[in-house]
Amino acid sequence: MQKHACACLHANRYVSIWRATRTRKRSFRVCVCNNAGVITELRGSVPVHACMQTGMFLYGELRERESEAFEFASAITRVQLRNCAEACLCVLAERTSMYTFDSRIRYSEIDKDGTLTLECLIDYFQDCSTFQTQEGVADIDFMKKRNIAWVLVSWQIEIMRYPRLCEYVTTGTVPYELKGFFGLRNFFMDTKDNERLAVANSVWTLFNFEKGIPARITPEMLETYPIGEKLEMNYAARKIAVPEGTEAVKGDEIIIRKHHLDTNNHVNNGQYVRMAIDACSDLEGKVRSMRAEYKKQAVLGDVLYPLVYEGSAPSGEGGQPGGQMRIVDLTDAEGKSVCTVELNF
Repeated sequence: MQKHACACLHANRYVSIWRATRTRKRSFRVCVCNNAGVITELRGSVPVHACMQTGMFLYGELRERESEAFEFASAITRVQLRNCAEACLCVLAERTSMYTFDSRIRYSEIDKDGTLTLECLIDYFQDCSTFQTQEGVADIDFMKKRNIAWVLVSWQIEIMRYPRLCEYVTTGTVPYELKGFFGLRNFFMDTKDNERLAVANSVWTLFNFEKGIPARITPEMLETYPIGEKLEMNYAARKIAVPEGTEAVKGDEIIIRKHHLDTNNHVNNGQYVRMAIDACSDLEGKVRSMRAEYKKQAVLGDVLYPLVYEGSAPSGEGGQPGGQMRIVDLTDAEGKSVCTVELNF
């Protein structure tokens, strides 16, 4: 618990405030000691409407207490509550840039070794960013009405350890840059003891599908995704170079079915990684790191042709051999690259 003092707007005395915040962006818990010495616990969510130009926000419901406009200052928000029995209260609530959710590794998510698969790890990361989106003003319905959506440009994922069946984990995401039509965000998965299991970086483009061009980030999105600090990891280049002068092994063609698609009627980002892993079925062992570069959108009925290139993975700690690497280029019927995936084993 952290203790704060805040001058009451309608009283010549201070109101003591005890604050306990959650890492989940849109929820908080505060305990307030009002002028009468009565401690009140309040629960609520961060603002659902915002006017970025004026810096004034309107609050959603806060346990049947109506709230008026409040000032936004850095990461701390001062809220003026009305309709209280005593004098007006001032509440401090923290807007956090990190969004997390807790879970437990399920049997349906593991491989033959009893550990989480890479594909399901990606699902956890995508679910995390979707949960954050759905708890904000710029949710999926907001974007559908405007014919816009976030399109993934690239992934980079580093895996320290795959969690085992029934292990408790915390999955989180931190948007760290929103500019123009680009959004950059980190992801992570930790154990309940704060062991870092995996960390990721991703680059997204906000795209207007009606006009067929990128769209500029709106104030509602800035409110939905508070900016945080970049996580520590070895950041690699976004683009993946396909080896020159190396003959590719052709994989089996892949017909895009309904189960490959997401709510935008395009192939889900994680599905491309599943296809790439399936194309490397000759390799044993776990993927230690991966990158993916998305170039085009594949839709229902399209056919993808995997081209598999062999390479050497980067060296490990202490100069240890880096293991095996495969670059899988998923191409269309014209031979143009749709998605390129680099897998380091």
